Amino acid sequence: MGALYNTVSSATNTTSTTTPMWTATTGGTKRMGLVGLTIGTDIAPADQASDFVLRRTSARGTSSGTFTPIQLDLADGAALFTFDISWSVAPTITAASDQQPIPVNQRALAILNFGGRGILVPITAGAGLALMAVATTAAAAYRFGTTWEE
Repeated sequence: MGALYNTVSSATNTTSTTTPMWTATTGGTKRMGLVGLTIGTDIAPADQASDFVLRRTSARGTSSGTFTPIQLDLADGAALFTFDISWSVAPTITAASDQQPIPVNQRALAILNFGGRGILVPITAGAGLALMAVATTAAAAYRFGTTWEE
């Protein structure tokens, strides 16, 4: 089993085909996999629906905001992958690459565990996963927690 890392981020669910809620991009020398994802709200929730989807990326873009992944075992080294939360140049989202649809209501907490090795990302420069908001009834604030294996 590889090293496990957590990330945390917040974003407004602005529907977009080009700008994700977050991306995780491989460091290019070690395979990574998304093993867990939690979606909730960090404010008083309203009764709004959102449809998120995990999609593959092929280029990181130019990040203007990054969260440093936190190792769950302090004996593990720093993560090699990057976790971006904002961009001055958007990452490249791979067409027709939906990995997992995630319909949620803002009043509910969504907890997904991707068994086995998770949703794997190849060891290819620029390869990664992005969480996209593909539909929404209204703009709403969400909080995301992820667990990665590297």
